[in-house]
Amino acid sequence: MRASPDTALVPDPPGELSLDRVEQILCAAIHAQKLRATAESLLALNSEVLDAASEALARSAIAACKSISAQSRQIQDETIQVLNTCGVSATPDNSDRDTSALQYHAFALRIERRQLDLALDILADLGFRCPARRSGGEWECRKRFLDKLDLIKVDAGSTRLVLHANRSPGAKRIPKRLQPTAAEFRLVRFPKSLWWLYFALLSARLAKRFRKNVSSDSDDWPFLGTPVSLIPPLLEFAEVNSSDTLVDIGCGDGRVLTEAARLKRCRCIGVERDPALAELARTRVQKLELAGRVSIIEGNFADQNFDQADVVFLFLPVRSLAGLIETLSRQLMPGSRIVVHEQEQPPPSLKPALSRPVFNASAITVAHLWRL
Repeated sequence: MRASPDTALVPDPPGELSLDRVEQILCAAIHAQKLRATAESLLALNSEVLDAASEALARSAIAACKSISAQSRQIQDETIQVLNTCGVSATPDNSDRDTSALQYHAFALRIERRQLDLALDILADLGFRCPARRSGGEWECRKRFLDKLDLIKVDAGSTRLVLHANRSPGAKRIPKRLQPTAAEFRLVRFPKSLWWLYFALLSARLAKRFRKNVSSDSDDWPFLGTPVSLIPPLLEFAEVNSSDTLVDIGCGDGRVLTEAARLKRCRCIGVERDPALAELARTRVQKLELAGRVSIIEGNFADQNFDQADVVFLFLPVRSLAGLIETLSRQLMPGSRIVVHEQEQPPPSLKPALSRPVFNASAITVAHLWRL
């Protein structure tokens, strides 16, 4: 049996599919955002193709997608109710996704642009964190041209909210490639009244001068914490033990560090460049009375040396992984491990020793392990 290629990723089986092969299929399905359809197609195969463990894994995958979808709908409905009560007209925007097969907590809302600031204030009170600086000329410029904004709720499931705002007539007339980006906003901060000067910086960029030493990568990666329910199985996957030193690069609010210190009783070091997140991590560590095992470094990983780390934990944008893993491979001692988890396909140049799907009733990911 071959499932439709636009709904599932199940090959024609020559015979019984091993558990390892089923795990590979499910990993690919997670990367393609087709986990539920693929798992359902696996279960539709002849009963002799799947063993009991593989069948149980496929059923667990379907249950995870159903549970995450239901939880997301509940958070969406509650958020809309609060916004509407506070005077913001918000409606669901689910045109680009199947909300019955979600692999992570997410929903999308559409609001009027004139209500954007009010909506963001309300959403901040609900725990949704905006990655953009909401001040001065940068925010004044962004508000005119952004058509969507990713917000992450700092909760156990790391819920993602994609907030769509109706574009202004003037913004519609200017092609996206001619609109200022995070690259310009990093260079200088103009006051609110001079927001239009970012177009001068953009013109310089398009002329290939002025920004030779400025990265074009966006700083707008929203903080996306590892769902708390995934941390114990990921620690088991990395074989973390009490004698290890675990380093979390981009530790965010410190949830991985505190769980590792609490469950595995190991020493933990977190690196976080965002001052607000670093402070959240310190607060978490102090509240859980784990300062003896967990330390937080505010700054860039490139400025540190962790050659004594036994395990390095990474949950970062996929495009940043290749160079980072290459650097770590040179720094770390033999026997160290690097563990990465994500739902996006990693670069082909990265070849982990082991990849495995990991999911439960509230979270889904693919875990990758490198042994040095």
